[in-house]
Amino acid sequence: MLTFPIFYDQVPDRKLIVDEWKIGRKVVGPGEVVKREEIASIVKEFMDLEGEGSREMRRRAGELSESCRRALAEDGKS
Repeated sequence: MLTFPIFYDQVPDRKLIVDEWKIGRKVVGPGEVVKREEIASIVKEFMDLEGEGSREMRRRAGELSESCRRALAEDGKS
């Protein structure tokens, strides 16, 4: 997940996604111009199936997905 926080709840959401859950990357901070090269570089990193960074993000996203499924299942926590 690419994150580009601008205001309100987007900044704490970015912190969860990037820093806590480690399933995404921050593009730039508020007020900065996003260059196409930066977006292309991050997308290439995500699409590199053999890359350690993208492999780890996919693994963690899978764990988070499974945790959500369990919480929403019958007798789950949600």
